[in-house]
Amino acid sequence: MIHAALLAVLRCPETRQPLRQADEGLVKICNKKISLAGLMNVRDELIKRTLEGGLVREDGHILYPIFETVTELLVSDGIPLPAPDNSD
Repeated sequence: MIHAALLAVLRCPETRQPLRQADEGLVKICNKKISLAGLMNVRDELIKRTLEGGLVREDGHILYPIFETVTELLVSDGIPLPAPDNSD
């Protein structure tokens, strides 16, 4: 878990949008896709390691992975997410 004070200053390296911690449900969905060899980063590289967590860009389009307590905040390491469902 990332300390709240640090999370408050972290920004997406591409768009400068604020980041929030990914909820457990999203991490589980991503890890299921990884286990099925179906999750790619923005470089179209297959992700092979299980996520410990992640930081989601404010617009919900990119997740920056956390592996073994290390957050990968490089634009090229971002994981595209499906557009959020705002039909409610």
